[in-house]
Amino acid sequence: MSTRILLTVLAVVLMTSAATAAPHSLVAGAGAISCGSWTADRQTLMNTNEVQWVLRLLSGAGAPEGMDSEAVAGWLDTYCRAHPLKNLSYAASAFVVEHPH
Repeated sequence: MSTRILLTVLAVVLMTSAATAAPHSLVAGAGAISCGSWTADRQTLMNTNEVQWVLRLLSGAGAPEGMDSEAVAGWLDTYCRAHPLKNLSYAASAFVVEHPH
């Protein structure tokens, strides 16, 4: 397994464990909002800060540059409707797992 893949897997595991930890977890800012809040906010606005937060996280996980923000947001819409109690950090981790590079 290459170092890059190993680091990506480790980052996903750490993000996932932080996202499912107690309320005093390390996740802060946009990543801490619930998927339910994401879904409610998407009805009225584009969630620019949240989308940018996810794209930065995905870039750090080694996702390809030039990722289509609308496609990522659409994937998050679907995921968050199905998992309203998860937070955005957890959703972003799930995206990484489902879209290996």
